[in-house]
Amino acid sequence: MPLIADSLAIARADAAMLRRQPRLLLALLGVVLIPAFYALIYLEAVWDTSSTEALPAIIVNLDRGTEQHGRRIDLGADLVRTLQARRAFGFTVGDDETRARQSVRAGRSLFALIIPPDFSTNAMRGNSPGEGRLVVYASEGNHYTGAGLARRFAAELGHQVNETINERRWALVLGANAGSGDRLERYRGAIGQLRDGARAQAEGAGRLAEGSGRLAEGADELAAGVNQVAEGSRRLGITLRSLDAGRPPAAELEALKAGAARQEAGEQALGRGLDTLRGSAQALGDGLGQLREAAQAQQGVGEAMAARLDPPIGAAHRLAEGLATAAEAQARLAQGSLALGRGVGALTDGMATMGNAISALPAALPAEERLTALTEGGRALAEGAARLHAGLPALRNGAGQLESGLVLLERSLPAGVETLDGTARGLAAPVQPEIQIDAPVRNDGTALVPPTIPVALWLGAVMIAFVFPLRTLPADVAGASRLGRAAGKALLPAAAALAQAAAVLLMATLLLRIPVSQPDGLVLSVAAASLAFMMITLAVVRALGDAGKALASILLIVQVSASGGIVPVELTSEFFQKINPWLPFTWVVRAVRASLFGAFDREWLAPLGMVLLAALVAFACATLVGRWRVVARDLYRPTIDF
Repeated sequence: MPLIADSLAIARADAAMLRRQPRLLLALLGVVLIPAFYALIYLEAVWDTSSTEALPAIIVNLDRGTEQHGRRIDLGADLVRTLQARRAFGFTVGDDETRARQSVRAGRSLFALIIPPDFSTNAMRGNSPGEGRLVVYASEGNHYTGAGLARRFAAELGHQVNETINERRWALVLGANAGSGDRLERYRGAIGQLRDGARAQAEGAGRLAEGSGRLAEGADELAAGVNQVAEGSRRLGITLRSLDAGRPPAAELEALKAGAARQEAGEQALGRGLDTLRGSAQALGDGLGQLREAAQAQQGVGEAMAARLDPPIGAAHRLAEGLATAAEAQARLAQGSLALGRGVGALTDGMATMGNAISALPAALPAEERLTALTEGGRALAEGAARLHAGLPALRNGAGQLESGLVLLERSLPAGVETLDGTARGLAAPVQPEIQIDAPVRNDGTALVPPTIPVALWLGAVMIAFVFPLRTLPADVAGASRLGRAAGKALLPAAAALAQAAAVLLMATLLLRIPVSQPDGLVLSVAAASLAFMMITLAVVRALGDAGKALASILLIVQVSASGGIVPVELTSEFFQKINPWLPFTWVVRAVRASLFGAFDREWLAPLGMVLLAALVAFACATLVGRWRVVARDLYRPTIDF
């Protein structure tokens, strides 16, 4: 078929060209391998970002620790030992929080873990969730991916520390509360009651000893009294029998009672007679008075007679008064005789009753053998009281020793069972790491600006190399000085590179509206980066010709992976870590981050100086290395066919 024949013919022509140009064949081989080389470099750089032990981080442990249930707890020190043992990051330990934060801002540490002085106290207390605060200080502006790793570390750290604290807390609960607080209180109450009882027993034993002493004395006195009672009972029996034998007969008592009755009757008759005499005397006096009044009515003899009647009348009245007094006395005598009669009656009756009782008393008194037993019992009681008094001091001493032992036991008991304070949520999650971000980055897209800008500028420099013939000079200017030829060849490409930088800045600020911390630093950093990349491209093309453009592409791939723009350089291979400080990309990324986000303590001058130094070195190489290709003015044209 003509189509196949034509196609094969053209392909054979291209193959013949390759055979005639061995360098072109090598270039083709390089082009074939560049995609695989790029993939290898980039994938190797980000192959295992989970292996973070090479990332530098700093721990500042300010924790003072605490005590709970008599145990010393230093959660901060335990956390430091655990993190260093796990080697999740390349941890170093410091003691100055300010220096640690400065280390993060300067980019020497990916993040800082700051353990506050009251961390153990607050974490074990657990009054509220997150009361045990841990501070993870990172800079998004320094490295957004590194700050993301710090955030992930903070979340895992909170979970890990909470598990550790819960384990410690349960150990305390199981250890300290194994005896149960309620039982401890009951033990303490029972011991207190026993102690009070022992004290009361000791006091009672003392009082009992005093009482037993008095009891012993009383028992001795009782024994003596019992002897006296027994002896008195014997004598009383003898006396009662004597009284019974000497008491008056009943007939005499009856005669005494009858005489008293007769006296009472005579006294009554005498009283009636005196009343009669007093009435008669009164009547006699009244009659004589009337006679005197009648005599006074007669003159002469009658008056003399009336005068003689005055004495008899007075005597009659005095007789009546005396009889009245005698009657009153006799009445009292009659009452006395009446009382005497009654008393005599009661006396005779009492004497009779007493006689009967006296006759019965000797029979009621205890027999002689009982009195003997009473005497011996009193003696035995006295001896027992003496022995009781002798044994009570030992009882008192024992009660005192019991009280002392109970007091010692009570003091040996803990003051109380410490319970878990706090709330359920606070105890479940007492620790909440706090992320503190320096040089914050607005979003993921903004975080890609620092590594993207140098990539775009480098690609721009390579594209400029396809427009301007960087190794070719027109014949009419070939005689210029070495420096003049290099400067002249670099002038327009440098201007184009600066125009690219301006376009990139306008795109970032006007289209993407990215906030800029230090606009002057960003402008100078981007401009310096565009010039440096253009000078580097000029140098490699001057040295290697068109193959330098391929080398520039390879250098772009290497720098993207080794500059730490995408992932921290510590996560890359050892080779990339060693060449990192020597790459212009590294310093461009740092300068852009510092000026765009305020990262690295807003320090962009130093990395800007490194970028300008790279531009000068590259220009010097472009001036000194390689040979110029001189062509006629009419053959001086772009390296690509437009």
